[in-house]
Amino acid sequence: MNELGVRFLLKHEIADHHTFFYGWEGAYQRYMPDYVYKLLNKHKSVYHSDHLTLFKTSAYVYDEFKYRKWLFSAGLRASLYRSENISRFAWEPRLKINTFIGEKDKLMLAYDRMYQPVHTINEIDYNAKTDYWVPFRENILPQSDQISVGWKNYTNEHLTLSIEAYYKSMRNLLLIRNLEYYLDAHSDYAQGKGASMGVEFMAEYGRGAFTGWVSYTLSQSRRTFGGRSYPFKYDAPHDLSAFAGYVVRRKPTNTHTLSLQMQFKSGYPYYVPEVSYPGMGLPTFPNGYIETNGDLFEVHHVPPYPNIRLKNYFRADINYTVERKLKHGGLTWQFSLLNITNRANPYAVYKKDGRYKAFVLIPVLPSISVKRSF
Repeated sequence: MNELGVRFLLKHEIADHHTFFYGWEGAYQRYMPDYVYKLLNKHKSVYHSDHLTLFKTSAYVYDEFKYRKWLFSAGLRASLYRSENISRFAWEPRLKINTFIGEKDKLMLAYDRMYQPVHTINEIDYNAKTDYWVPFRENILPQSDQISVGWKNYTNEHLTLSIEAYYKSMRNLLLIRNLEYYLDAHSDYAQGKGASMGVEFMAEYGRGAFTGWVSYTLSQSRRTFGGRSYPFKYDAPHDLSAFAGYVVRRKPTNTHTLSLQMQFKSGYPYYVPEVSYPGMGLPTFPNGYIETNGDLFEVHHVPPYPNIRLKNYFRADINYTVERKLKHGGLTWQFSLLNITNRANPYAVYKKDGRYKAFVLIPVLPSISVKRSF
């Protein structure tokens, strides 16, 4: 996707307790969602769909008002989207309310409505997971409404506790069964809905040279098409993350920090083929036939709904960071050891010699990075 856009944002402080924000943005986007490149016996084959274009322009206003222990924020965004010969107008309101109860407890309530001028196509085959985005081609836009509530407790100057719960409903979602058919003939798709919900618990601690936090999220994300409901591709019911950092040395010109980060989460839903049969050509090509010298390839029939879950994910990284202040900006070196337990976290599943095996992206891996800021 290529994008050319412009935006401007303005802030108007009416009073110490009252601030007004407003702005405008516009963008032209060009998509090429289906690009396939294959090199077989030194023969290069390339296929791609026609370019798709999307124009969008939005104007917004946002008002923030403080009254005693209350903070009220309300906004409205008006957007115009145009794809091919179809135009759609959308209003997106949002509201946020924060207040303190006593000196240590903060309550939060928020509501957001959002429209999306592109459809997300989540394709999973037996050896890869691929996401595509294409501009809307129907007279509908994917829409979501989300409400969230939260509580934050500042127990003392070192410890903060928080709980946040959310519910998100989605409408006008598309299940595109075959990307080529959808792009060429605008067929082979279904319209449906979705819902996501969850609750997050988090504790943050900082004292002296030590900082750390731990969070746990219990969530669910589902899609419904044709009366059938199933877990979404990125549904992970349990997600536990933790971070600990210690400043080993701190001087006016440089800081050395040692940190450890860990994450555990449920395995994602996955699709594995239930039926396989021989076929000529590569199934990833629309016509299935290219110059293959008569070689046969195995074609896999993948079910339309997830039928397994991948193994649970766990990863731990250790980092040593050196930050130096320079005359102009700064320099940061980071030395890392990724996946220190050498956990085999499956990214995808493939078939070899009649058996399904997991494809793993990152084993234990050393890493060095440098960043220069000005």
